[in-house]
Amino acid sequence: MKLEDKEQLVELLKNQVVVFNYTKINGEPRQLTGTLKPELLPVQTITETQVKKEPNPNILAVYDVEKDGWRSMKIENIIDWVVLSK
Repeated sequence: MKLEDKEQLVELLKNQVVVFNYTKINGEPRQLTGTLKPELLPVQTITETQVKKEPNPNILAVYDVEKDGWRSMKIENIIDWVVLSK
């Protein structure tokens, strides 16, 4: 996957649930069902101790609806994806 495609993929994730197949950093294959749909994201509270990091353009962070938590993957390690729902 090209880095330029990240913005299009983020827009897709804001409206849909997507199943990703990718390779983890340790070389293991992984499947992740993720989204950025606001209604599916957990309510978060920000505390004073949390520091906002500068986003890494090579990383895609999504909410894993099956594991109920945030996950991230390298853009270059994404093998493919399938849209699950609208």
